[in-house]
Amino acid sequence: AMTFFSRCPRPLRLLGERYACLSEKYPHSVASASAGTILFSADVTAQCFTGVERWDTTRTISLTSFGFIYYGGPCKALYLAYDRFIGPGRPLLTMMIDVFVHTPIFLLPSFYFWTGAVKGKELSATYRQFKSEWLEASFGSMLFWAPTMYMGFKHIPQHSRITYISACAFIHKAWLSWLSNRSRVAAEMEPKTKGK
Repeated sequence: AMTFFSRCPRPLRLLGERYACLSEKYPHSVASASAGTILFSADVTAQCFTGVERWDTTRTISLTSFGFIYYGGPCKALYLAYDRFIGPGRPLLTMMIDVFVHTPIFLLPSFYFWTGAVKGKELSATYRQFKSEWLEASFGSMLFWAPTMYMGFKHIPQHSRITYISACAFIHKAWLSWLSNRSRVAAEMEPKTKGK
């Protein structure tokens, strides 16, 4: 059952096996903690690379809480349901449903509306932003996630999928964090560049 970790050095193998056991015993809690931690790191990284002068804690809290709640709750439940209803041996079909249905119709709206609410944005402003960025966010997400999810559904055991996805999401959510905050950051920096 632990063949996934069998080629790792002993300390990593033991850590991986312990993680797998905890994830099987507490699937939603472990998924929440893993995703929240990784998405916290993704936003901090995105802020470092986008040139913000002051760390935006509300932005980081919004992404971290999204990862904690969405990936540990509905997303983990969905991945368990994929195996139950589609079967674990159908990675192409599972990837297509996840990437081309789940992501643009459920994940992206959840991301924009959750993070917008936590940041204190008005619902109408969040909706306008989501509507204007949905196509770009959907297309970019599909390009990134199609091969990533195919490999994940084919090679990663259920107990480690959210961690795998969260690790890959580090890149995706750093980009999505940049995309969803770029105009606000540019507007904040504009008065400073005009004064020079």
